[in-house]
Amino acid sequence: MKIGVYGGTFNPPHLGHVTAARAVFELLKLDLLLLVPDGQPPHKMLPPGSPSPEQRLEMTRLAGEQLGLGERVRTLDLELKREGRSYTAETLRQLHQQYPGRFIGVAGIDPQDGEAALREIDRFVVNGICRGVLVEPGFCRRPVRADDRSLYIFYEKCQELHIPVFLSFGGYVAPDLSYADPMIIERVALDFPTLTLIVAHGGWPFVPAICHVAFNREHVYLAPDLYTMNVPGNRDYLDAANYLIPEKFMFGTAYPCVDMRQAVAYYRAWGLRPEVMPGVMYGNAARVLGLPQETGNRAVKNSVMD
Repeated sequence: MKIGVYGGTFNPPHLGHVTAARAVFELLKLDLLLLVPDGQPPHKMLPPGSPSPEQRLEMTRLAGEQLGLGERVRTLDLELKREGRSYTAETLRQLHQQYPGRFIGVAGIDPQDGEAALREIDRFVVNGICRGVLVEPGFCRRPVRADDRSLYIFYEKCQELHIPVFLSFGGYVAPDLSYADPMIIERVALDFPTLTLIVAHGGWPFVPAICHVAFNREHVYLAPDLYTMNVPGNRDYLDAANYLIPEKFMFGTAYPCVDMRQAVAYYRAWGLRPEVMPGVMYGNAARVLGLPQETGNRAVKNSVMD
C-alpha cells in the first residue's frame, strides 16, 4: 500500500489544497491519502479570529470529500490532539505505529545545537523512524563550512551509530562559493572514514572535483538533484553516473524548486544507461538507507516504461 501524507494549517482549506492533493494522489499512484491539519504550527502564529481546531478539522474533512476518492482519503486529528507545537517528525512517528513499515524519514537537525542536536539524533533516528539526518551548515544561525570543528561531535556520533548524513552542499545553500569547495568534503571524509555522506545539490558548480572525491572516498555519495538539469557541468555528472561511479549517484529533485513530475521526466531523458537507471533512481539510496531493493527496483522499472 502506498500512503501519502498532506499536512498544513488548512486555515481554511481551499481549491489549491484540493488541486495539489489530487495531483499528488494521481502522480504517485497512491492507495491512501491522509490529510493532517496541524494544531500549533511551529513556524507561524494563526491569525486572530481563525477557525477553531475542530472547525479546521471538519473543513479539511469536507475538502477531502471533494476529491471523490471515497475511503481512499482520510482526515486525521493526530496533531490537533497532541499538546505543544506540531512537528512532522512526531506525526510520522505516530503514523509509523499505525502503519508499520510504511514511513521513513530523514531528520533535519541543526548541528550547532550541541548536546541538544545529539539528543535529537537519539529521539528521531535511534529511537524513531528516521534513517538519516540532514544538515545545512551554510544555512545555520551562524553559517559555517561543513568541515568546521564545531560539527565534529555531530559527525562522530553519526559515524559511531552508522547514521547517513545528508549535507546540503553546493548551489545556493551558503553565503559564498568558498562553502562549496570539494576539499571540505574530502577533509570530512578523511577525518571520518566510515561516515556515510550524501552530498545534496551535488557540490555544484565544482562538478569534476566533487565527482573525484566520491570516486576516491568509499562512503561519499552524490545527489545533484536540480543541478543535473540543463546547467553547466550536467554532462560531467552524467558521465560520472554512467561510467565512473554509478553506485554513488542518487535521484533528487530539490522540491519545491523542481516538482516531482518534472524531475522524473528529466532523469528518464537525461541519458542514463538502462543498467544504471535503477540504481540512480532507487537502488543506491535503498542500499544506503537499508530499504528493500526488490520493491523499489520493480517500481523504477514500471516508471521508466510508463
